[in-house]
Amino acid sequence: PYHTPKGLPGQSTMYRLDKGLELYHAGYADYVIAFGGIEMGPSKKTNGQFIKDRLLQYGVPENKIVLIDQLRGPQNYYHNLIDMLDVYKNRFDFEKAIFVTSIDQSYRIKKSLLKQLSNPTVVTSEPYALYSDWGRRLHHFRVLANEVFVGIPEFYLRGRF
Repeated sequence: PYHTPKGLPGQSTMYRLDKGLELYHAGYADYVIAFGGIEMGPSKKTNGQFIKDRLLQYGVPENKIVLIDQLRGPQNYYHNLIDMLDVYKNRFDFEKAIFVTSIDQSYRIKKSLLKQLSNPTVVTSEPYALYSDWGRRLHHFRVLANEVFVGIPEFYLRGRF
């Protein structure tokens, strides 16, 4: 169901999409922010654009979706996140928001949000414990190891939290 003619987003994006839809349809949120500037393949369609398209297909009205993908590339999500808080602070009460993120970036997202919010709610979307095969579990170990040994130290060195 997630296939597009231009390619597929990462598994993490699909989990975030599912969790965001689940929370929206359960009434936990009035809006869904389609967030992500990483471009998928030659189409240059971003994760955020993909998420928005799927939200529309799954019945979320367009006026309830905010697309934030202005900065492109895998290293720019921090800037997109901070820009989102600045640009939309008068439109949304981000203190009441639920931020759905991937398991490997949840710590950095939470620490980054704490610079501007008093107690952000960050939800991790991957059902890691439900994976039956060890290949997928080992993939998450690699991703988490990268986050612990590369991503988090980089953010500390750059003074981002």
